[in-house]
Amino acid sequence: MTHLVLLVDDADRPLARFRCAPGQTVLDAAVAAGVVMPAGCRHGACRTCTARLRAGRIHMPDGTAMTPELLADHLVLPCVTTVSSDAAFQVDPDGGPLTPELVRPWTD
Repeated sequence: MTHLVLLVDDADRPLARFRCAPGQTVLDAAVAAGVVMPAGCRHGACRTCTARLRAGRIHMPDGTAMTPELLADHLVLPCVTTVSSDAAFQVDPDGGPLTPELVRPWTD
């Protein structure tokens, strides 16, 4: 069973929607649907794809570049995140990283 993924802007206006299969990352599902999302390493290390979870249940593996503070702010990495329900993610409407200052975690 696939789940509906909705990408929204900071005012929760819909930007894109696509289906995500079990075990498929949000980023891979977006790319398969022709939706452009920022991406870098695709391994959870660079934070280029950072998005904010607005709704839904997800799984993101341990060992990513996300700090406890970022996780507490509901920020996730679509390149390694899978969904287990319909979900909504806030992204930059211009297709850039949600928070550009997070692109270089090695400077934190």
